Amino acid sequence: MQSATHFALNSPDVLEEIFGWLGLHDHIAGDGRDALREALYAAALVCRTFSQHALDRLWHTLDEVHPLLSVLPSFRYNKDEDACMFSREATPEEWQRFELYACRVHALKYDDGYEIPVHSSAWTYLQSHCQAHGAPLLPRMKSLVLRDLSTSDLGPVLVLPGPTLRHLSISFESRLPYRLPGSAEPVFAMALDAVAAHSPDLHTLHFDHTFYLDASAVLALGRLARLSNLSFCQCDRCALPDFRAFWTASPVPASLRTLELAVQDLPADFVAGPGGLRFLQVLKVCGTSGDIDNFVRGIQPTSSRLHTVEIVSWRQWDAEFGEDSEAPPPHLSSICRSLPSTSLRSLELNLDISSATSSPCTFSAIAAALRPLSNLAAFTLHAGPKRIPISDEGVRTLGEACPRLRSLTVTQHYYNPPDSGSVTLAVLGEIARSCPALESLSLPRLAAWDCVPQPEEAEVPVAAHGLRSLEFQEVAGAAEPSFVASAIARIFPHLKLGALGDSKSLGGRKEQGEWKRVRAILCEMDEAM
Repeated sequence: MQSATHFALNSPDVLEEIFGWLGLHDHIAGDGRDALREALYAAALVCRTFSQHALDRLWHTLDEVHPLLSVLPSFRYNKDEDACMFSREATPEEWQRFELYACRVHALKYDDGYEIPVHSSAWTYLQSHCQAHGAPLLPRMKSLVLRDLSTSDLGPVLVLPGPTLRHLSISFESRLPYRLPGSAEPVFAMALDAVAAHSPDLHTLHFDHTFYLDASAVLALGRLARLSNLSFCQCDRCALPDFRAFWTASPVPASLRTLELAVQDLPADFVAGPGGLRFLQVLKVCGTSGDIDNFVRGIQPTSSRLHTVEIVSWRQWDAEFGEDSEAPPPHLSSICRSLPSTSLRSLELNLDISSATSSPCTFSAIAAALRPLSNLAAFTLHAGPKRIPISDEGVRTLGEACPRLRSLTVTQHYYNPPDSGSVTLAVLGEIARSCPALESLSLPRLAAWDCVPQPEEAEVPVAAHGLRSLEFQEVAGAAEPSFVASAIARIFPHLKLGALGDSKSLGGRKEQGEWKRVRAILCEMDEAM
């Protein structure tokens, strides 16, 4: 044992593997994140053998910029300026020590609205140092998040990005002016120019609250030849008023695979530029149904590789049809006809996210609009406040429209009336008959009022269905959970439910009430087989 321990403590490869498991991943937050930092800090002090590996992990991911800049003794808080700044120039020895830590940083988050402000003079000093030495401040950084950048200057954008940067998320505070005092170039254009100059090999670029994105500001995007994931803010304030300017000002890189954006007031004659999105695979588009329809039709000739689409509606889609209408949302059929039926595999539809109330719409009407998408394998419907009853007819229509469907998810707001998104055991049986390829099913509510014990001969499954995953937000009207579990097991005999549910399929909510009990019984039945 002593020999094995001695070997591990003296093997850099073994220690690197051990400390590699102690990374500050995004899923570790709060007290757990602080505890891990303390453990790494303690390990760095225990012995010299641990020190380098522990320091590499401790400095790998920084949640704020101050610990790094504080390595330079002259970086201090100035009470008069209410900001951190440099009191003097750093010595060569201080810069050498700083570089030992800076080269360990691979991920950094800087939130100007949350952290103690960094004075503009500090960013100017750091920029001049980088220019004088011809080297980036953070030579190994791959991921950078810049949040709520202030109106003072663009210091963080000019200093922090470097040639190794692959993932950048950036947002500005709402009071950011269109141009800085004394500058002829728009702020957003200046920021993009700096990013393209310092990080030409960027793969992922996310903009959050980019209020002044226009044709002059996106020229730099064409210089990012390896950009594969481009995400614009999807609120109505940041929607692109005329997306044609995007192609006119800057040809979209051929490397682009994922695009997320909001569109507004898009003309009906909108057409994407030549080859602008010919390699696009994933699209998320937000806006009114008319604008979304215009955009999807405009990119249709270049979207033959598109396999995943998410559509988010800001407004009530069926307002023009009156409160009692059961028609599908306007333009939905046109949108589905414009989507590439051969390549599309996944469609996520979010209805009426900005409406407090909404008229009903039958599930069969929405399913009928999906008929052009016969190769669809996954369909997710976020109904929001819209009342969408799910009937046998709706299920049959869906099965006819999408015979290869393997995953179906429907979510509702919790305050909706009981008929919204509820299904009975009879509807579950229809799902088993009409959707034979279905493997994953998540629905808002199971109405089990008619669930009673069945005779022995009724234990034969309704269909030899291959459903593996089943989730409900709730079960209502069940006299006894075991009766419900037995009925579900007869309809879907191949269920393989784990001990815990998939909270993502439930819209982020945990299993509750009777469904939690029914699910536990189903798991016990599966283990007993």
